[in-house]
Amino acid sequence: MSQSSRYNYKSYKPQKWGDDVYSSGIDCHDPFPMKSVVLDNLGRRVNLKKRFRGKQIVLETGSLTCPSYVANIEAMNSLADDFPEICFIVLYVREENPGDVIPSVASMEQKHDRAFFLEKLEDERRQIFADGLQGNLHKQIGTYPNLVYVIDPDGNVEYKRLWNKPGELRSHLEGSVMHRNQRRDERSVDFKTAFRVLFRAGPQALVNYIKSKPLMWKTRQE
Repeated sequence: MSQSSRYNYKSYKPQKWGDDVYSSGIDCHDPFPMKSVVLDNLGRRVNLKKRFRGKQIVLETGSLTCPSYVANIEAMNSLADDFPEICFIVLYVREENPGDVIPSVASMEQKHDRAFFLEKLEDERRQIFADGLQGNLHKQIGTYPNLVYVIDPDGNVEYKRLWNKPGELRSHLEGSVMHRNQRRDERSVDFKTAFRVLFRAGPQALVNYIKSKPLMWKTRQE
């Protein structure tokens, strides 16, 4: 299997669930790879360090086929409204649950188009940036599908969660939670959102997701 197809897997299967596909990346207090280059909504290459120099950033990863990310959009938009001094951004990564209708991305143009279709489809109000086709930044920060990082103005990680939980993130931003590192953690997403996201990806995505559930829970409890 090529490195590209290993990252952009064609279907979500239980045997994919492991460090080969989901790595946890950097930790709290580590420098965030701010020199990374991503694409903005106009397809322009953006250096994160130059764009957000001296700013505090909340970065969340997501995709059209990630139920956890989609379930958090409304709460994250609310957080962005409540903390206007912080830059809230979304990094569009690989499809978590590729299917018949929304398969894994095959080109950078396709990935960029999906990132900004998401903006309209889900009323996403945060800035969206598309990662490289082979997950250049995603691989550095951890390849979980719905990571969240808070990055301080000096470019260091002050908070990290493998599966975003907006309520806990709010507590951190309000000063109640100092920092959090995780190697494994559970995620929570309501059935209605999961079904809606997986159904639009295609029937096979829904089947693969359901088949994977027992192993996913086993892995998170280890």
